[in-house]
Amino acid sequence: MLSLYRALFLLGFAFVSVMVSGGSMAADDWYDDIRKVHRKEIYRLEVNWILNDGSQCDLPAMGTAFLFSPRGHIVTATHVVDRAKRKPGCLPEITAYPDAGSSIHYKTRIIPSLSDDKVTLLQLVGFQTDTSLRAGDSRLLKENDQIFYMGYPGGAWSWNVGKITNLNDPHGLYLVEMSSAGGASGSPVFDKCGAVVGVIMGRPDPANAGQTHFVPIALVPDIAAVALPAPACASERPLQKCRVLIEAATNTVVTRSTGWRGGGYSPQQWCSNLLSTVAADNPTATATLVANSAIENTRDACRPFNCREYNYTCSVRVHKEAKYAEQMLPTCP
Repeated sequence: MLSLYRALFLLGFAFVSVMVSGGSMAADDWYDDIRKVHRKEIYRLEVNWILNDGSQCDLPAMGTAFLFSPRGHIVTATHVVDRAKRKPGCLPEITAYPDAGSSIHYKTRIIPSLSDDKVTLLQLVGFQTDTSLRAGDSRLLKENDQIFYMGYPGGAWSWNVGKITNLNDPHGLYLVEMSSAGGASGSPVFDKCGAVVGVIMGRPDPANAGQTHFVPIALVPDIAAVALPAPACASERPLQKCRVLIEAATNTVVTRSTGWRGGGYSPQQWCSNLLSTVAADNPTATATLVANSAIENTRDACRPFNCREYNYTCSVRVHKEAKYAEQMLPTCP
């Protein structure tokens, strides 16, 4: 039954590949080397929705993914592998093919901790390599820049080039004047130096075949962190050294008490011990006693014999300086 679904799905989408076919593009275009060098790192995804008993619970889906770390991690658009299900327990069975017509394939598993509602990271099971695509800096992109993508729209190998028309999508996505089709979602977006700067999300308006949007790689830092960084691109805008705030300064107050106890102690001793403890717990911060915070409370624990117990309270202020880092950026924040 699964093979029948797969065949029908491939036939139903095959016609869309004509829309974005790279066969008519000139061999000396700027993206030609990217296409030739990196095709082996682009994967066709086949997603079957399966219940625990092995039965099909929804129509299959197709998409594209790309190798983004030497440890066998691939990246795709989340909507390819994580649709809202009507039936409980309907889960994706995701297979990755390194070539549309190849019998070689890999099972995959989703890594939830490094995925979000836009982009998903998957692990190829039983696959290791020493090559992968590299992450560029999508913050350097600007309107009218050309980008290039390649993938498997309709399950057929294809590619296309487009021009960025809007960097201010309300969802943080970039709009491109470029046609795409079903199955292109999850394809890598390349800049002119061959670095991955985004992930294709499909058409913002299904009725408009001439527009595509993609999520910039800077919007998914957890996923970008698994990739190797691309070398600096000579065609990028000049960068300047910027002092960028990484972590804002904080001021907190820690207040603790000893709990009721016998004598032989003092508020000053408790404050001194608390200061040492808090300082040890926060080695990168400055710990100081809060003025006039030492308090001593007493009670008679065994009336009428006057068994005195004491509870000491003290407060320590913890100050962490702001953290800055030097980064090379087109404009400083």
